[in-house]
Amino acid sequence: MPVPDHDADEQIVWQGKYITAKKRGRWEYVGRPRNIRAAVILAGDEHDHVLLVEQYRVPLGKPCIELPAGLIGDEDEFDGEHPLAAAGRELEEETGYRAAVLEDMGCFWSSPGMVSESFTLVRARELTRVSEGGGVGGENITVHRVALSDIRDFIAAKRADGCGIDVRMLLLLGQKILAGEGVMAGRCAGKLALVTGAAQGLGRAHASRLAEEGARVLCTDINAEAAASTASVSTSGTLAVTGTIWTGFSIPIIIGPMVASPPSSRSSLALRLADCSPGMMRTFAGPDRRLNG
Repeated sequence: MPVPDHDADEQIVWQGKYITAKKRGRWEYVGRPRNIRAAVILAGDEHDHVLLVEQYRVPLGKPCIELPAGLIGDEDEFDGEHPLAAAGRELEEETGYRAAVLEDMGCFWSSPGMVSESFTLVRARELTRVSEGGGVGGENITVHRVALSDIRDFIAAKRADGCGIDVRMLLLLGQKILAGEGVMAGRCAGKLALVTGAAQGLGRAHASRLAEEGARVLCTDINAEAAASTASVSTSGTLAVTGTIWTGFSIPIIIGPMVASPPSSRSSLALRLADCSPGMMRTFAGPDRRLNG
């Protein structure tokens, strides 16, 4: 069955140096002028690490985590450049690594419902560090060398820091998603969660889920035995505390390894948490009220 508007005349609505806005019948989409294409590089080393880049993206208004990539034929000096040559050049400019082996993995379209731009996926192997990288022309690229086993947690941490995540990160997350691990697991990594009423019901469920997401969990309840049970079935780094927790004051809490023994008062709670190893500082403040477990 023919797709509506597939044979309508293409109209150029607006054209800049790198972007062309087009219309075909009812379809509105964006393309590249002058047959500009892109190369995206999947660069891994023999130690099962992959190279990622972080750079500020104006359309997003924030930094974005991406695979190294660049345009092909966007400048006159690179007109007619082969995708593999472009990929090698971009990899070295952005990351400072040179690949001895570059493999063409095929042509792909990232968002075919609104963008006609294609990219060639290039696999880069046998990497050698030849410079600091960082890009050219003020790109200010930060290079990340990440173990494949840590990709999910790395992306979750960067998302929590406010970074955008490029769709091509799914190349690295696909197997974990299919295995049911999800891309949001680990989003609480490095955080400290205080759960009241953690001995049973919603409190116990919340404590368990936060621990699964990577948080260090402080389980509080007047039922010490049940709170300890919640802590014991959660992941490591979970601590059970019994007694009454007071708010209405500011406590500097250092995110670090949990202490082994439960404090008995608000002062000892502040002291013991402050005795943890140095890390991120956070301040908890609120109205004077008691939170009973």
